[in-house]
Amino acid sequence: VSGRVLDGQTGEPIVGAIIMETGNTKGIITDLKGEFRLNTEKDKELKFLMIDYETRTLLVNELENSEEIKLSKKKK
Repeated sequence: VSGRVLDGQTGEPIVGAIIMETGNTKGIITDLKGEFRLNTEKDKELKFLMIDYETRTLLVNELENSEEIKLSKKKK
């Protein structure tokens, strides 16, 4: 699966966001364009994490290639 992680309000790429399978301690981070590519199975659940943003969890089969995942800032 591949895609881009963006700020839900500004649409700017989020550099260094962590993408990991639920229940797994290994993950990857987004590049300078907010992009990622992860080899995983369709029935897995992915978590998208970044400091100051709400964690978002999605099933791989809900994502299409080149999907844009928008994260919302945490309310202060």
